Amino acid sequence: MVVPRLSLPSEASCRCFVGSHDGGWVASSEMIINLFSGAAVTLSHQPQEDAVRMQQRPRDELVLRKIVFSKQPTVSGCILAAITNTDVLAFCMVGCPQAGWKKPGIMFGPSDSLMDIAFCNDELYGITRSKKLNRYEFGVNQHGAPVLNNIHKLRIQYDSWGCQVRYITELRGKLVMVAGSYPRSRGSIYRPYFTVLELVEGVDAYSSNRKYEWKMMNSLGDHALFLAPTCSKAVPVPVAERNSVQRNRIYISYHCCLRRNDEIPNGANVIFTSLHDDGYRLFYEQDGSAIMGGIMLTGYYTMGGVRPPMWLFPGDM
Repeated sequence: MVVPRLSLPSEASCRCFVGSHDGGWVASSEMIINLFSGAAVTLSHQPQEDAVRMQQRPRDELVLRKIVFSKQPTVSGCILAAITNTDVLAFCMVGCPQAGWKKPGIMFGPSDSLMDIAFCNDELYGITRSKKLNRYEFGVNQHGAPVLNNIHKLRIQYDSWGCQVRYITELRGKLVMVAGSYPRSRGSIYRPYFTVLELVEGVDAYSSNRKYEWKMMNSLGDHALFLAPTCSKAVPVPVAERNSVQRNRIYISYHCCLRRNDEIPNGANVIFTSLHDDGYRLFYEQDGSAIMGGIMLTGYYTMGGVRPPMWLFPGDM
């Protein structure tokens, strides 16, 4: 269900939120706020030896493009992990005033970068543009601040799929990846292509070491996937249709910012128009064909706007 307008608390005005969690929580680099209750949590930027010094060195200002939560922000020990504008990992812990955002300085190589991150079974995973998958192990120091103890590089069996990695998320306790492409030509948008894959764990028969493989999925079962530049989440839908949300379907919002003279996607309907007629319109397109087996696709497109769209999840989803 799309909610066209929502009255924001004063603390949320003019902020760029790049992460969301169940129950209406959204996050920026400075704070977490619940858009329904108004409850807010301020994230400290107190300088530390390994923290980001925003006030002292403006050129090192921390800019985040996606934030994920390890658990509800009201629960003790909630870790926020983020991808920065330079495609590296940053993290902090809610309620830890000495922590602030930290960047561990992980390098992926000159032609590689962090593509997406997700918590699965309380563990953080990150996948790079070259399809390398890492699991991050966190601990706490003597001040109770989070520290990155180890990075486990998972051994993935060779795969034959050639699409670019777009998203990873947790689905029924398994890590799921969505790979695909957004083909586009000037003045028009074509249907994207996506593949959904599940991470399967096994044991190497020769070395008895763990090995992993991406297995293609033809169905999401009773779940729906919500994808956007700032969010990737699997939501259970116990019935075929609930509040216009359907199971076994991908809902994706594109940050393509259609221009006024661009062709509106075929079959798209206008579901929101700006009050000031400044060209900020949202278009809805439902693709009736399956993208993989029986998985369906619903896309949302934006006219205008410089900030990426974000899915908001009420408490009853």
